[in-house]
Amino acid sequence: RSMNCRLFLPKSPLKLACSDIANQLYRIAEEAIHNAQRHSKAKHLTVSLKDQGSHLRLVVSDNGVGFDPAGRS
Repeated sequence: RSMNCRLFLPKSPLKLACSDIANQLYRIAEEAIHNAQRHSKAKHLTVSLKDQGSHLRLVVSDNGVGFDPAGRS
């Protein structure tokens, strides 16, 4: 199954407090992308990392089918 993916990153290099943060961001994005590929039936996926001063925001979004969290047991 084919999926288009777009990646948006800050123009300037990020300065992280430690390499553990970079590793955690990578693993979270990796799992979110894997889940989208496996379950969402999406055609488009977007990953963005934004520097918001004292915070980083990682967003993974797709145009897939989604699910109803209330329906999960």
